[in-house]
Amino acid sequence: MWQRFTERARKVVFFAQEEAQKFGEGYVSTEHILLGLVTEDDSTAARVLERLGVKRGRIRTEIEKQLPDGDSILPQDMSLTPRAKRVIDLAYDEARKLKNNYIGTEHLLLGLIREGDGLASLVLNKLGVELERARDAVRELQDDGAPTRDEGDESDVYGSTMLAQQKLANAEKEAEMFGLHGLVYPIHLLWALVSSPACAACSVLTDLGVKPADLLVKVVKQLSRREATSMGATRSEALEEVLESASGFAAQLDCHAIATEHFLIALVGCGDKKVEQLLVDEHGLTVDSVIEAVKSFYASDASG
Repeated sequence: MWQRFTERARKVVFFAQEEAQKFGEGYVSTEHILLGLVTEDDSTAARVLERLGVKRGRIRTEIEKQLPDGDSILPQDMSLTPRAKRVIDLAYDEARKLKNNYIGTEHLLLGLIREGDGLASLVLNKLGVELERARDAVRELQDDGAPTRDEGDESDVYGSTMLAQQKLANAEKEAEMFGLHGLVYPIHLLWALVSSPACAACSVLTDLGVKPADLLVKVVKQLSRREATSMGATRSEALEEVLESASGFAAQLDCHAIATEHFLIALVGCGDKKVEQLLVDEHGLTVDSVIEAVKSFYASDASG
């Protein structure tokens, strides 16, 4: 589903999940996507809104006035509401009409306007954001030679679920604190997976007799031996290989996006000494055993 999304468009969906969690919602709706959209301050969507004379802070204020207060909830693999899914479909359609081979923040904005019935559409309409004017602003940016594909984005980034993206982002943050020379290693990704039990990878580990909480303690000990750094985190070659391998396992299991369980399979087979010691040597996990556990997890999830 997310394969054609630019990196910034993926971040918007990740931010949308955070916004939903902040308001105590267990799902991502159109208003959360719009809040995620206005969080990115240098995106194509932001430039479109600027051309339309709409301040992003005003959008946030209007939405937050209409959202009920709620206790924040723990991170989880949130699903999109039917209206939010329609926004994604409409974003694809807008990209097709504009002859763009990627889905960027501008297409998400157009999809939100076009959806018509959700809170996001109502707020944008109230602030005078009209579909044709927004489309014209996108076309003008393209005609002016402005970078309408958000700078730094690549179309071949790994397609993954929102929670998998969040776990990868958490691994990068952890590497900034415990990363040798600012590099993100497989051990950081393992830490991200087991630091919160609300993911499929932890469910699979539990089914295999591995307690995520106990594993987390051991992972933290491994991390504490690394040299702290204030540098920005960069993915190591070893982690890139894990991500590429996870993509292959997702395809093997006929999944349309990489999820946390695919990260787990790839980590078991990655050959990293620290990860191998924790998953293979201590718990006897193999790639095949984890794949079978994932299949059983899918089967039980479908029957439930």
